[in-house]
Amino acid sequence: MSAPLLHLTVGVVSLLLLIVASRFAAHRYGAGEDSHSLNDPSTRWIGKERVQLIAIVDEAQDIKTFTVQRADGKAFPPFRAGQFLSFQIGEDSKQVRSYSIASSADQSQTRVDVAIKRLEGGFGSQWFHERKVGEWLWAYGPSGRFTDVSAGQELRVFIAGGIGITPILSMIRTRIARNAPGRMVLIYGVRSPNDLAFDSVLRELASNKMQLTYVPLFSEAPPRQRITLDIVRQYVANLADARFFICGPTAMNDSITGDLLAAGVREDLIHDEKFVSKTMLDPALLREREAIVRVSTQSYLYAGRESLLDFLEGHGVNVASACRSGVCGSCKCVVRGEYEALTDTGLSRVEKQLGYTLTCVTYPKNGSQLEVVLPGTV
Repeated sequence: MSAPLLHLTVGVVSLLLLIVASRFAAHRYGAGEDSHSLNDPSTRWIGKERVQLIAIVDEAQDIKTFTVQRADGKAFPPFRAGQFLSFQIGEDSKQVRSYSIASSADQSQTRVDVAIKRLEGGFGSQWFHERKVGEWLWAYGPSGRFTDVSAGQELRVFIAGGIGITPILSMIRTRIARNAPGRMVLIYGVRSPNDLAFDSVLRELASNKMQLTYVPLFSEAPPRQRITLDIVRQYVANLADARFFICGPTAMNDSITGDLLAAGVREDLIHDEKFVSKTMLDPALLREREAIVRVSTQSYLYAGRESLLDFLEGHGVNVASACRSGVCGSCKCVVRGEYEALTDTGLSRVEKQLGYTLTCVTYPKNGSQLEVVLPGTV
């Protein structure tokens, strides 16, 4: 290889590595897929910073909206409807949870709402529901992949289960505030009327804006209806002409997504985010297991119940992380071998195909041998 060609090759490789490193830095420090927070000095948000809790509103049974503002009334960096904020829970910097923004993303915001459902045994949600107005919290800036970035005028079909209404409300509010063209249908499933969050807000939006059709369903109250493809068809004449946004429990998301794909809806028209709590896979309830974990040229004996991220950090392996709850995607690594992952929400379709998993919610299977390939070395 000639010297000029060698220099050109090295330069291109260096540029690619710089781009990869920049993307991971953005994830680590809360900028997500947008770099607004780094580019605009007036709203720049790097790492974690203090935000003040200025209002708390009861929305439904076990659901509250928490309004936060930055110090000195500084505006939040521009964000996309559907994104979330991540908060440090207590004084342990490794205990971070992500909660979706319910506010419109239409304009610069000095106050942002997040809605949180209190879960039995939920470490983060229980802590949040004990907070008082006036308290200061540590937070990371807006991030997340579950967003509506299409400029198309096709029908939007929003399907929400439980607290999954939160990012979808932000999408609806944003489209209405921007007078975006096209109709919207919201199908919102909960157990009972007591579990409906933002019901009055949604009814008002639907009554004032003819483009929104609001359909609440109750699985444990008359007439006892769950969200199914047949119900979706009642409000969507042609499934192929719509873009779908689905957010809720894993079972609901997987069921509806599978039915839509089977009905011929293109995969690129289906966007989803699964709301999963780490308490659903409480390490204390797991059987202890042993495994061999290999990283680069080093092999480590895994024995216990901790997540792959915690295990790697305990052995001095530097893995980027932020939310530590399977949402933001910061801790993704290619992992080969047998393991169980609580969720893959923080991964794109391409990343899933490439074999990435979220190490913060990944656990080796007993007797397995895992190979972990760190980002940038794939």
